[in-house]
Amino acid sequence: MDEETEWYLRVEYRLAHPEALYGVILQMLWSQYGSMFTNDCQSLQLAVKLNGIAWFHSCRWSPLISTKFYECLTKFHNGLGLALREMRINESHVIGLYFVFITHGFVSLPLDVDRAAELVYVDGIVKTMKHLNLFAESTDQPMFYSLWPWILAHVCGWLDSYSASYHALDGKLIDIWWAAHSLSRELKLSLEQSLPNSLHGYRFCFRCCHILFSLRACIIAFLTSHCTGEELTEQRKREVEDSVYYLGEQIERLRSSETATDVILAMVWG
Repeated sequence: MDEETEWYLRVEYRLAHPEALYGVILQMLWSQYGSMFTNDCQSLQLAVKLNGIAWFHSCRWSPLISTKFYECLTKFHNGLGLALREMRINESHVIGLYFVFITHGFVSLPLDVDRAAELVYVDGIVKTMKHLNLFAESTDQPMFYSLWPWILAHVCGWLDSYSASYHALDGKLIDIWWAAHSLSRELKLSLEQSLPNSLHGYRFCFRCCHILFSLRACIIAFLTSHCTGEELTEQRKREVEDSVYYLGEQIERLRSSETATDVILAMVWG
């Protein structure tokens, strides 16, 4: 490992907020791989380094830092592409993609370029997670499987805000939205996993967002023909019907919970 990479990884280790979602994820990764990610986890090493570069230099961005940032990003992309070609995609790539995704929030790029890049990473996270989840059901679960719903909840919340910001839906965006919604149903875990109590605020927020996201996903799927000019397939119709029933069950459980009023108010008033 070169000195620059080690320095930025130490920046992340010193500055990561222990009660933020990404900080909790980092702590879990460090407990398994060490703070330098030396156990053959180059994708995680590069993704966390990238976050360190963006975080440390966010207030004093310069052409030199920009070059350093994109060199690291290119190495991450090349490693991901090689893993895809050699059919060895694993959980570390999902988490690496997530860190690259959240890193874009630190970088001062033009909004349309930045948001478009984030959408590409969202698509990659959902597709990779969906692919790996097929094997997780028949083999040993990935080591950080309990993190997947949290990562997906964050991604779905971003996707919801992205669509609301642009007031436009094309076929690709609808497909990404529906894939994220379908994956949230496929994951057999919930946000009630034994993660630190500091994530209670995230749990509450994500729960609100998830219900609204699922409802919007069903409505958008029904309106696909009006957005894209393509007819809704029979399979998609059945999927939407199943999702609506599933959503109804979630809402019924919510109605009987102690936090029902708070969740409803949060969903209605934002």
